[in-house]
Amino acid sequence: MCKTITTLEKYRASYLGVSETYALNAAVIPVDAVLSDLGYGTYMVGSCLTKKDYRDVDLRFIMKDEEFDRLFVKERSGLHLLFNVAISEWLQRRTNLPIDFQVQRQTDCNREFKGQPRNAMGMIEGVNIK
Repeated sequence: MCKTITTLEKYRASYLGVSETYALNAAVIPVDAVLSDLGYGTYMVGSCLTKKDYRDVDLRFIMKDEEFDRLFVKERSGLHLLFNVAISEWLQRRTNLPIDFQVQRQTDCNREFKGQPRNAMGMIEGVNIK
């Protein structure tokens, strides 16, 4: 006798809706275009990838260690804080999502999110502002 499967666990890239994901990808494109020579792009990380009741959408622009050190000297510099807050608020206004954007050193980001999911952002087929 065959077993009937009544529920299937659906794979989710995140707990954002399709429209929210599209808006976020579109909003990240100019950020990545400006920062592209300094790092590896913006990634969605954190609880919105794994929990339906996420608090905010964590985004990390992964910057080359040497570029981060050159620009921000130390991670909690005023420039680093201002940069993160300014881009967070800019993305919030464009997406209406609770965004926590941070520029992070590659080494630190890989350590903090080791073994956790990470989704590349800023990729919409046919859209490129470079």
